[in-house]
Amino acid sequence: MRKIFLALLILSIVLIMGLGVFVFYYYPHFVKPRVAYEDAVALYESGDYVTAAMQFESMAGYSNSEDFAKRAWLEAGNESFAAGDYAAAKSYYAKAEADDLVFAQIDHAYFELGSEAYATGDSPLGESYFLCVSEGSGYRDMMDPIRINFAESLLKNDEFTAAERIFAVCGDENRDTIAGLWYACGESKLHVWELNTADSCFAKALTYSSDKDAMQQNIDALWNEAGKLALSQDNAELADKCFARGGGSYDPRESHNSAAYAEAVEAYNSGDLAGALARFSEIPDYADSAERIEELRGVLANWFVAGGAIFYATLDENGSVATYGDWEEYTAPDWQGVKKLAVGYYRFMLGINADGTVVGSGNSSWGNLNISGWSDIVDVACGDMHSVGLRSDGTVVACGRDYYGQVSHVKDWTDIVSVGAGVSFTVGLKSDGTVVAAGQNANGECQVSGWSGIKQISVGGCHVVGLREDGTVVATGLNTDGQCNVSGWTDIVAVYAGAYHTVGLKADGTLVAAGSNSYGECGVASYRDPICVSCGRGFTLMILKDGTVVKLGSVNTIEE
Repeated sequence: MRKIFLALLILSIVLIMGLGVFVFYYYPHFVKPRVAYEDAVALYESGDYVTAAMQFESMAGYSNSEDFAKRAWLEAGNESFAAGDYAAAKSYYAKAEADDLVFAQIDHAYFELGSEAYATGDSPLGESYFLCVSEGSGYRDMMDPIRINFAESLLKNDEFTAAERIFAVCGDENRDTIAGLWYACGESKLHVWELNTADSCFAKALTYSSDKDAMQQNIDALWNEAGKLALSQDNAELADKCFARGGGSYDPRESHNSAAYAEAVEAYNSGDLAGALARFSEIPDYADSAERIEELRGVLANWFVAGGAIFYATLDENGSVATYGDWEEYTAPDWQGVKKLAVGYYRFMLGINADGTVVGSGNSSWGNLNISGWSDIVDVACGDMHSVGLRSDGTVVACGRDYYGQVSHVKDWTDIVSVGAGVSFTVGLKSDGTVVAAGQNANGECQVSGWSGIKQISVGGCHVVGLREDGTVVATGLNTDGQCNVSGWTDIVAVYAGAYHTVGLKADGTLVAAGSNSYGECGVASYRDPICVSCGRGFTLMILKDGTVVKLGSVNTIEE
């Protein structure tokens, strides 16, 4: 009996010890983790990724719990991202130690949300989204343009404080862009005379500008221009305020100059180009008057006058042709697009079209109007009954009466830059400054072979005049009336030869003349700055800068 009791006691002790081992060692180390793991797997499979992840994390080191936890956090992040909860997704992805591409999609989502919020005008919401974008993200460079564009719209609506809040969060690399916007805003306010607001905007522009000296110069220039404009509007008080801010000063004549400038601009805008030129010429040093004068002179250079023996023709800036004198047998041709005229010593004339072809009108009994095949013409000249054309390639064409070779002997000429025609001879100026001539030479009119340094030629009835590069003048040919007595002329910029007289334009705009003055054709001393000059038989024609056509002398002087 005692042996049985002892055996039972030993067995009980063994059982108790085994139970202790199970309870205190085996169960917590093997059974419980296994149960928890299986519960976590069940949670994962049911879609409760967050709880599963936390449970897997609580048994770190058991089986593949750590990897399973990351997978659960990743799935939790994906689920939150799909639901639009990007903050939670970002947190879960961080726990999952997700790769950069996963975080990039969150940055993109925040950027898109921020962009959409700015587009709808909700800049605070947009900025809250932009602040969630990672510092190292490439989207950072794309945010400032959106901010700046929105802030620019605020500036246009005078919401300056709101605009400045947005500008303040932009990167330093955009400070000059922001400075430019404040500058433009100040300029627009200055245009409507909101001086204090303009001042504030310019101050902001200086704050942001990387080149404060240059910015200050530009701002000062705006204030001074505004002062000039105020003067033109007879507002001296406003002008003083503007000049004080710009650090400038003004001449008492400024008001007159600005008024004259305004009148010139008004004439220009109304189409009165000659009037505009005249007004701008009164104030050549004011504002952009010098540039305007050059432009108008270029346009009005096509306002042309051409004289012959018994009539003359004019070509205005619109391409309209009019004839005056002994032209009763013909009406003025209805030419369109003509850019230059030439009048013959008898009743015919030529015109160059804009496309380089040539038109003719009048007496053609000697074939002098056989010009239908001419093309690429840049200059024309008319003799008594022959016509000459210069092509752009420097070659020459001619037709009409050819008694002295004035037509046939010019067709081999090359490198010609200008042509002229007398009664029965032809002259050409070459690109090297030398001169060639062909035709009748009874009065030495073709003796030009020794000339050099010539930049312009003009051909009269029986004499030729050449202008040298140094402003002096040479002449050859018939000199019965002193039309070749030009050797003492200096500072000449253009020459014009008539039948028996010569006119020169000096650099100061005045005119000189030599030769026959039987009809007053040399009475040019009281005129200056003509747009165009042409001399005929017994008369001088000029178009003045105000558009007036002046005729000195008499047109119908030829003996029929």
